[in-house]
Amino acid sequence: LCHLFLSLLTINTSVLHAKSPKAWKFLSEKEGIKLFSQKSSDEMIPFKAVYIMDVELAKIHSIISNYKEKHLWAPKLKAVKIHKLLARDHYIFSEFYATPWPAYDRQFLLEGKIYKQADMVIFQAKSVDDKKLIDPSHVLATIEEITLTLKRISIKQTQIEFVFRGDMNGWLPNWLKRLIQKKWPYKFIKNLEFKIKDFEKYENKKGI
Repeated sequence: LCHLFLSLLTINTSVLHAKSPKAWKFLSEKEGIKLFSQKSSDEMIPFKAVYIMDVELAKIHSIISNYKEKHLWAPKLKAVKIHKLLARDHYIFSEFYATPWPAYDRQFLLEGKIYKQADMVIFQAKSVDDKKLIDPSHVLATIEEITLTLKRISIKQTQIEFVFRGDMNGWLPNWLKRLIQKKWPYKFIKNLEFKIKDFEKYENKKGI
């Protein structure tokens, strides 16, 4: 799903979603995570998840930015590979995802950016065209948007908004598309929360 992302800029967040004009429709809520969908073609998988986590923004930012360990908590993620550093916080990178048999595993080949404001951090990525970086053992997905927004609500609370719009390409059964849309954002956020709690336990044990 999301994390290495163009230069640090002050931005208006409405600009980020200018390419997502269609309204989001509420689907469900589970353990405080609100899930939304959007009208799209049969090939496109769109979702938005919103959650308020009782963790300070800096801790969430630190875990998400650690791409080397992202596979330990992000659902179905096998690995992250950095291809090019274009500038500070501006990367070309790949994320490799496991897909249930008989579908082939997927590669997200992305250009990523990070934007910062005083009380907000935004990770954003989309597909980039570079044939030399395609892994032939994976199906290359087309990602129109991945946006992960961290917004400080209070010192110990952060709102997380996770937006995804992408075409997995290749053969993928409809039941799996629906599973990705409903389960991936939930598992991404909950796994992130569990990872942070484990890290906090380690800090407390070591007296950091």
